Amino acid sequence: SYAEQTGTFVNYEMRAQRFYQVFEPKGETQPSWRWLSSIAKACGRNEIAWTSLDALLEACAESTFAEIRNVAPGPDYRLAGGSQIPRQTHRYSGRTAMFADHDVHEPKSSLDDETPFTYSMEGQNPEDQNGATIPYSWSPGWNSNQSVFKFQQEVGGSLAGGDPGVHLITVPSTPAGDLESRQAKDTPTSNNSNGSLQLVPIHQVFGSDEMSSYSWPIRQRMYAPFVLLSKVDAERMGLQEGMGVTLAGGTHSFEVRIDARLAEGLLGLPRGITEIDGDLESRVEITHDLDFVKRLGPDVDVIAKG
Repeated sequence: SYAEQTGTFVNYEMRAQRFYQVFEPKGETQPSWRWLSSIAKACGRNEIAWTSLDALLEACAESTFAEIRNVAPGPDYRLAGGSQIPRQTHRYSGRTAMFADHDVHEPKSSLDDETPFTYSMEGQNPEDQNGATIPYSWSPGWNSNQSVFKFQQEVGGSLAGGDPGVHLITVPSTPAGDLESRQAKDTPTSNNSNGSLQLVPIHQVFGSDEMSSYSWPIRQRMYAPFVLLSKVDAERMGLQEGMGVTLAGGTHSFEVRIDARLAEGLLGLPRGITEIDGDLESRVEITHDLDFVKRLGPDVDVIAKG
């Protein structure tokens, strides 16, 4: 799992951020790249038989984005006095009892030569280290996330050691007034000469993931079924925000939403929120539903309790 390996995430703004291994995998469990490396070595493909995480990152930097090298410090990163960074907090001081059924002596901590961290509570976690190497938020007199401000330059500001990650692609800023014109120019349009619209999936934070949508708290945060229209299509059809429409061949009603970022001829349909995704054709026609009754939106006050 991601908690048993070190790697890099790239988010929607093309910011690459390093995540570090938390737990030691047991048995023969190991990251997928190590299995691929072993297979390559057995097949004589030594050029992709990476022997370490650094070698893998270097290969990625050479074939993709050179900035990946600068996402986070390497395994040789040390704090004042040559100290590594502990994965465990001081509250882990009772760890000897975890192994008391095997031995009254505490076993030696595993060595980690691929990250700046230790598998113990020994080391330093100061407030001004590199922002990508903060294992947990804790400061004397403060509990967990209550101490976040101790690691920031100011309350709600950047981390004292710099915010983690680097942008792999930098997009020039666009004045707010030019946003709509730029989107209309850069977004491809779809031919809707016959009056039909091209379906495109819209992915929602709450509801589009199949497994999480079965969770009651997540379902309470899901929006009622809706479709997304461009301003041009909405005006052409005489539709306004909050009206209802039906899709040809279907019986479900959808609330109309209008988004200037959507190109003409496209119809955005959220994945996972409707139960008819698989039955829809690639192009559909919509009609105004005069009997539509607007449904309640998500309950933003829902809190999941155990």
